[in-house]
Formats: sequence, structure tokens, C-alpha cells
Amino acid sequence: MDKITQLNAKLRDVLRDTLMENSRKNNFIRIYPSKPCDIYDQYFTQPKPLHKMIYKCLYTDEVMPF
Repeated sequence: MDKITQLNAKLRDVLRDTLMENSRKNNFIRIYPSKPCDIYDQYFTQPKPLHKMIYKCLYTDEVMPF
């Protein structure tokens, strides 16, 4: 969770919940955002910054700029 320590509280809570959900795995299959999620971008009227941040937290080593 080091990546999200400097984000605002609401965004931190969303990302924390997402990371917890992702760690459980049980019968949960992430559809979006996921590694091959580019095919779903066409269904959104505009890019969602939160989706991009969640993707970065889950699937990259990129440090959050906030």
C-alpha cells in the first residue's frame, strides 16, 4: 500500500478496498480494470482516472505521483 499513502482519503479508501478485494481472489474474477481490459474502454464515454489508477496499483510498479 506504499503507492497510495499520499493520495487523498477518499481515493485511498477506494484503492485500499480494491487491493483487499484483489488479494482475496476466492471466486472473484476482475473484469475491469484488468490486464486485458483495453477491449472494454470502448464502452465508456470518456476515460475514468480512477480506473487507470486502480490498474496502475494492481498491475504496474509505477509510483503514484500524488
